[in-house]
Amino acid sequence: MKDYIKSIFSYTLIFLPFLSIAQTKKIRDEIKRAGKYEESKKFDTYHVYEKYLTTEQRYHLNMYYWGLCVDAPNENSKNYWLLKSARANNVCAQINLSYSYKIGRTVNRDSIKCRYWLLKAINNKSTSALFYYGLSCTNGVFSKSANDSALFFLEKANESKMAEACLAISYCYKYGINAIKNDSLAMKYFLIYKRFFTTNYNRLKENFADLDSSIYCPTGYCNRELIEIQIPNYLKQLQSDSLLELSIECSGNGNYLEQQQSWDKSNFIRTIFVENGLDQKRISFNYGGNGNLSIVKIIVKTRTEEFMNIFPPPPIPNLRQKYFILECE
Repeated sequence: MKDYIKSIFSYTLIFLPFLSIAQTKKIRDEIKRAGKYEESKKFDTYHVYEKYLTTEQRYHLNMYYWGLCVDAPNENSKNYWLLKSARANNVCAQINLSYSYKIGRTVNRDSIKCRYWLLKAINNKSTSALFYYGLSCTNGVFSKSANDSALFFLEKANESKMAEACLAISYCYKYGINAIKNDSLAMKYFLIYKRFFTTNYNRLKENFADLDSSIYCPTGYCNRELIEIQIPNYLKQLQSDSLLELSIECSGNGNYLEQQQSWDKSNFIRTIFVENGLDQKRISFNYGGNGNLSIVKIIVKTRTEEFMNIFPPPPIPNLRQKYFILECE
């Protein structure tokens, strides 16, 4: 997390060339002090120089504070820097501002504004925005009056060679998520995705999930409705034989935030199985393994002596959705 923050901060510190030498030095001195934030635990004032920043730098400044997992200045101004940057057509700012309206991050939840800013990013030729728009359609983020097709936007993203869009399409066909179920098409898209990642990321070869024993749970876009569409067959198996047990395995070991997100997903899915009538003593879950965070293994197997009904505590509970940053071009 610290390396990530430093990498963001390093290119946030380039100021416009027309500043005087003395003024630039003053700004750099302030930035240097601000870089010691975690050591001093004091609030620094480099954000007062916001007027000198470019549109992209304003976006990264907002991300810097979220990366530190502390409240950013101007918090009461409702995504102050994101809004300024988004209005100036910064795609990453538009995407993350949309997400803020989706989850209610420093603003009230607003599906209309969420959709508005994603569409603005799509108009700016963003493949990531196409993908996130498709995900939003899969889990009912927008009102039904929008009546948009998840597959249409996911296919558009897939045409730009976005592997995650290919994966999402696979599960849409597998479980009938805003689509007609089609196992053949589901496997076709899944194999394309798998071929891409086993070619480019050898570490995934030994831990790649099977389409028939997993569900799709994209970080930030996985709600109860999306999970309940995908688990009926697993529930049916478990309810037909009391000797069967359920194992939930979610990946996510890139950093502390991923580990917490992995735990949150595993526990959320466990809770939904319990609320659908499965005894929690028949469930175990693991989190933080290698693999794609969006793919959650759902394994139904006969109880063995090694089975342990253990629920590990959350690793870093203060890292929740508020600080999640959507990737973009």
